[in-house]
Amino acid sequence: MNNNMKTEQKVIALSAQIIRLFYGRKIADMLPMLDENYLWIGNYAFQWAKGPDAFVKVTRAESEELPPLLSNEHYQLQLQSGNIWVICGEYMTTYQVDTGYLCQDLVRITFIWEQFGDSFKLNHIHGSNVQDLSSPLSNTTALPSGPFYQYVKNVKSAVGKLEANYTPAPTEINPVPPATLSDEMLVLRDESERYHNLLPLEILFLEAANQWCRVYTPFENFLTFGSLTSFEKRLPGFARIHRSYLVNTRAIVKLRFGKLWLWNETMLPVSKSRYPQIKQLLESSPVHTGRLAQAED
Repeated sequence: MNNNMKTEQKVIALSAQIIRLFYGRKIADMLPMLDENYLWIGNYAFQWAKGPDAFVKVTRAESEELPPLLSNEHYQLQLQSGNIWVICGEYMTTYQVDTGYLCQDLVRITFIWEQFGDSFKLNHIHGSNVQDLSSPLSNTTALPSGPFYQYVKNVKSAVGKLEANYTPAPTEINPVPPATLSDEMLVLRDESERYHNLLPLEILFLEAANQWCRVYTPFENFLTFGSLTSFEKRLPGFARIHRSYLVNTRAIVKLRFGKLWLWNETMLPVSKSRYPQIKQLLESSPVHTGRLAQAED
């Protein structure tokens, strides 16, 4: 890997870190990364600040809110000229507002970084919502019946119970761990040189494509270099159901001999030789307690 590629990856990682600090409500940890003339233009009209002090003041009220769930996160290099690096990205936030609604924003964002030797300072961020109005998905007293929003709700609310009660299954397949938002972030580079920052729980399944794998999330799919075997070692909670498929077991909602279904209604083949292990794994997993029995009734 040449030095320019390493620097590109570093700047993209810094951009992703800024987003996670901002939405994690850790504004103080962002400040050492900001240039003294830092200009922030946020998603909405009031989100404008020049200089770190003004940025802290404008974001003070927002920093007291609960962090949203970040997903569908990816970044790419748009321009590099001299010591200036321009990174563009896109991500989705899911959050509950005080009006009693669960909302989603799709945000597109631009970063301008200035390089000083091996270090960088952030000069500018400009974010914009694809729709500058958060869409209410449902009243929180009756969350959507669609499986994705139930999945998001379960990930955020059931973590403590699963961690307390989880016992690994006695099988050679990677056991299903409880879903946690602290899972190791994966940074995957696609065929268009975009970098996707994904938590393992965001990935539904991977499909073999020669020396590449196609990664499927709830919102998109893309090719990334690497074998299914290499991803199997990196992804606890994923099971090889077929020579061509590696599946996030937390996304499985129904199992039949020779096939299974994910929460988004995707159907995948299960090889005859792997079916007994998959069935045993799911039946012994706290994530699926009662779910498979209900699906087979």
